[in-house]
Amino acid sequence: MLGTHLRRNLVAYLALLVALTTGSAYAAQELPKKLPKHSVGSKQLKKNAVSSPKVKNGSLSGDDLADGTVGAADLAPGVVPGAAWVGSSGATNPHANPDVASVGAYSFVLPRAGTLLAVTDIPEASGTCTSGSMVAGLYLDGQPVPGSGQVLIAPAIPRTLAGVLVVAAGTHTVAIGADCASGNVSAYTLLAAPFRLVLGQ
Repeated sequence: MLGTHLRRNLVAYLALLVALTTGSAYAAQELPKKLPKHSVGSKQLKKNAVSSPKVKNGSLSGDDLADGTVGAADLAPGVVPGAAWVGSSGATNPHANPDVASVGAYSFVLPRAGTLLAVTDIPEASGTCTSGSMVAGLYLDGQPVPGSGQVLIAPAIPRTLAGVLVVAAGTHTVAIGADCASGNVSAYTLLAAPFRLVLGQ
């Protein structure tokens, strides 16, 4: 009797099987399209589910990166631009041929050409000229660094010397020099602190 029932309804059972199989496949294919907007969050994503190719170029900003996650090793040379100008109150140009030269001289090697920012402090500085005032400034390879000079006026106070130059790769020497605007140096005190050097683009 069961065999008779199956034979009579075989076509119906086959149609039902095909319908169920096709419907399941269709539902599986259509499922992503039927998800409501904003229904998938970080909890629904597997670890490492979002990779670089799936992130739209230009869609991330600095606010999307955690502080301290990007370091110098992650940046290509020249990404961070160098300063084009450094100035401070009372800055002037050092004299071309200083009476006092090579104070605190420091030699260093640059791995590449770029914009070099040089900064140093003078914790104690004073000078006496036969006439005029003394100017202390930075000298790179014996040449004055424009805008790095400071006039030493009594009573002497600490000074910061800073300047920017475009330099070539290789060995260089930075130092402090001093000269009188007119006349000659008759006495001076010039103490130098370590130099701070930053290579930009």
